[in-house]
Amino acid sequence: MKKIVASKLPPQRVKDPKSLQTQSEYLGRVTSVFIALFIVVLGILYFSSETGQVVTTVNVSNTTIVSCNIPLISGVNHISFNCISNFQNRSEVFEKTDTSVITAMYEYRNKQADQWRVYAPNLPSYVVQDLKFLSRLKGYVIIVESGQNTLVDYDGFLSSTSSIPVFTGNNLVGYPSLIVDSLPEALTTINDTYERVRYFNGSQYIEFNATNNASQNTLKNLTPTQGYWITMPSADSWQVQSNRTN
Repeated sequence: MKKIVASKLPPQRVKDPKSLQTQSEYLGRVTSVFIALFIVVLGILYFSSETGQVVTTVNVSNTTIVSCNIPLISGVNHISFNCISNFQNRSEVFEKTDTSVITAMYEYRNKQADQWRVYAPNLPSYVVQDLKFLSRLKGYVIIVESGQNTLVDYDGFLSSTSSIPVFTGNNLVGYPSLIVDSLPEALTTINDTYERVRYFNGSQYIEFNATNNASQNTLKNLTPTQGYWITMPSADSWQVQSNRTN
């Protein structure tokens, strides 16, 4: 390694008071300019909103304290989390859960090249686990070892409203609500676009088909903490209320 000789180093430059004063004045002018620009921007926004030329919307959602107590039974479970945000660390949600009995957990992503994200806790540590974050808008498939069971126990918050994007084809979605809501009323905001909604109850799929008579449908309600497959002929947005009183 080449040594740096002290005598070869550039001499330290001492700033004179006049230079410091000049810098202080410059910073003061820059600060004043930024403040002036900020005031101008506020004025433009106010004027635009008054004249109707620009519409600015701020959505404020109330939140409710919610506890997720979701039993996971042997076999295939379709669940969702109404107690988490749209981007919640998986390890936080499963901190109190015995994940040793979980074979795999899947998230389905419509319109993605890699449609399945997976978390498989029993695989070796060098295996990439790409399902690191969870969302209340999503549904999840969790497979538990035969003869075993465990419990998801997590306390969090639920927004009063959730907007869930649904795309053409199949969508595995959550149900971020506190109420058991009957069908088809629960899907009012996508009544004109969805074809059917399905839920796997542990042994078989039960279904509500929009083209059937009510008596032909085996799925009657949407229930909190369950995950559902919704089939769409076109893209839309499903608006879910956490409670009817909101």
